[in-house]
This record gives sequence, structure tokens and C-alpha cells, in this order.
Amino acid sequence: MTFNLCKNTLGKCDLGVVGYVSHHGWLGNWPFYTNTYALKIYVNPRDNNQRPLLTLHESEHDLVCDFVNGISIFRAQEIAEQCMHN
Repeated sequence: MTFNLCKNTLGKCDLGVVGYVSHHGWLGNWPFYTNTYALKIYVNPRDNNQRPLLTLHESEHDLVCDFVNGISIFRAQEIAEQCMHN
């Protein structure tokens, strides 16, 4: 899927009719985790004018582990505190 295809068909019809398929991409820098640049992600288009669903490719990176397993209350509080101080 290209940006132009997405832009030109957004909200006009169901994804299956347009021919959208899942594809991969790379995550940029993500705050609160070290070295997230170029983590592989899957981009899954969705119907009804919804934003695509992004899922992380399996790896040992902390962000991927937290994405798959969830985070503790302690980690959530730690991230929230960092957000408030930036």
C-alpha cells in the first residue's frame, strides 16, 4: 500500500475491494524505551475509516515484550511521571 493509494481511497469503500493488504514498516524513535529506531512493525489496514492496527514483530526488545505481555503498575507510573516532566 502506498501513501497515495491510502489517501485517494480513504473512506470510499471496503479495504477488500481496494486490495489493501497488511504490510511491514519500521518504528521511529519511541520515548521511554531505548533504541526503538527501525523496530519492525506490521501495518494492518482496517475498514470503516479506522486507523491501521500496528503490531510489533517478535523480538527480545523491551517494547515488544511489554506490548505482548503488558506492563506493571510500577512501569505505567514510571512512564506517566516521565511524561509529566518532559
